[in-house]
Amino acid sequence: FSFLFLAVWLPDQEPVIGLIFLVIYIIRGYTRPGDANLLVTGLASIFSALITAIQLNGKGNLILLVLSFNSIIYGTVPKVADWKDGVVIGTSIFHILESLGCILCFEWSQTLPYPSVSIH
Repeated sequence: FSFLFLAVWLPDQEPVIGLIFLVIYIIRGYTRPGDANLLVTGLASIFSALITAIQLNGKGNLILLVLSFNSIIYGTVPKVADWKDGVVIGTSIFHILESLGCILCFEWSQTLPYPSVSIH
């Protein structure tokens, strides 16, 4: 209900408020006790990447953004394989994919145009 309240109170900031609550939902999905629902959390991550690309009007290298999110989301697969089935190399692959995802996200952010600053 807090999202609805903020969106009504600040209608011009609704997309930003929505993205903030989506990020909170994603973090909650990964950190809640018990089995995390990685499918829903992964879809929410992909949805947030899509919203980000739409908000930026497709600026920047979107291939880097997509590769970044996929690396971060699907990097959990080898980790789960290690945790559930004892695949020893799974955690190592997980850390490599997660690091790669962060690097690709940074590289994508470097392809975005600089914001114009106007001083009145």
